[in-house]
Amino acid sequence: MPPKKKQKTCEPQWESQDGDDWNAYPAEDSAMLEKEYQNLMASKSKAKKLFSTTKLSFNKGYDTQYEFDFGAMTQKNCDSKTVRKIRRVASDDDADAGNDASKDSSSSTDKDYQWSWKDDNGLFAPFYDEDNDFIEKAYQNDKTAIFKTTGLSFNAKHKTPYEFDFAKMTQFNTESGNTRTLQRGAKAKAWDTTGYGIKDKSTPPVAAAAAAASGADSGGKSDLSPPDYWTPRKADVDLVPIDLKSKEATDVLKSFHATIKRKVTVHSLTRIQNHALWPFYALTRKSLADKYKGDPNEKMLFHGARVRANMDAITNFGFDMRVAATGLYGVGIYFAVNASYSDSGYVFQNTDKSKEMFICRVTCGKHVPGNSALRRPPPKDPKVPTGELYDSVTDTGKTPIMHIVFNNAQAYPEYILKYT
Repeated sequence: MPPKKKQKTCEPQWESQDGDDWNAYPAEDSAMLEKEYQNLMASKSKAKKLFSTTKLSFNKGYDTQYEFDFGAMTQKNCDSKTVRKIRRVASDDDADAGNDASKDSSSSTDKDYQWSWKDDNGLFAPFYDEDNDFIEKAYQNDKTAIFKTTGLSFNAKHKTPYEFDFAKMTQFNTESGNTRTLQRGAKAKAWDTTGYGIKDKSTPPVAAAAAAASGADSGGKSDLSPPDYWTPRKADVDLVPIDLKSKEATDVLKSFHATIKRKVTVHSLTRIQNHALWPFYALTRKSLADKYKGDPNEKMLFHGARVRANMDAITNFGFDMRVAATGLYGVGIYFAVNASYSDSGYVFQNTDKSKEMFICRVTCGKHVPGNSALRRPPPKDPKVPTGELYDSVTDTGKTPIMHIVFNNAQAYPEYILKYT
């Protein structure tokens, strides 16, 4: 016996605009509009989606003709000629109905698209998979609807009603009054790692020449040698678990706890000892240190990758500019000053809802605010475009919250943090 389909417990609600307010039609009127809407939208006719009636409950005794245009989403009083905007407000149950229908379809549309919201810095932060699929199902169910929900995962404890206007591509928080711009685009995919990062590069000759230039001491230590706290080498890339009660963990996680802006539980901290990658970073850091009298302006910053394969690529091969396509402050590699920024939608989320974030060493040198046209840092003297360049760029705020580099070797992914 086939399983019973989930019963739809709540029909979409129709509303009309009166000034700045939206007023719900009485239940019987809303049900009538929904029925006519479904019939007309299912029709393959190219004619306007018009419905006329005198049977609205508030119209009893008057017999005024009202015309509804479901294409323009308007209601017209045929006597007074008054036109009001109307909207169809979908419910969580309406989205669930779309979920059930999609299970019988071979289409993977909802899996192919990524929904994002524009943050206060003008960047689009992706919704995580559960919320992303939920929003996409509602969108597929009715692309013109106002979708109301309290069912977003990040909202589980608050139950704040959010309204998604798919026509205007906005998200509205009904409690705070904040409106965010939405974006629907292609979902992030695993990178093609052919020739990625340091893969297939000849590290030993580079390291040897640089070590000689940097003056290794009698013990074989140089500016390019791994940090003293690294454990003895066992493989090309050693992933070393760090005791969360150790001083190293306390020091590394200090900025994370100070900037995450929510209560978290740290499950593990893993040090990445990439013996082929480290010399490239160390050489770049030394070069900038020599340039700026010993201060390369090295920072510990946060970075996320939404796809597991891309996290593995960064761990094994480092960062690679070639996978950068766009950027508000330049086409480069972005790092956040605040853990809360990466946490908002940029880090990998496991099926158990735990997240993983990189904590990276980034040599910033001298920096300047960037712009979307940049593919390298701008010249220090705008009058000499072929002259010396800045070393990195930042966002345009007075106190930078992100740093962007254009050189793979200016960043090293030193730790992977797992938390909920």
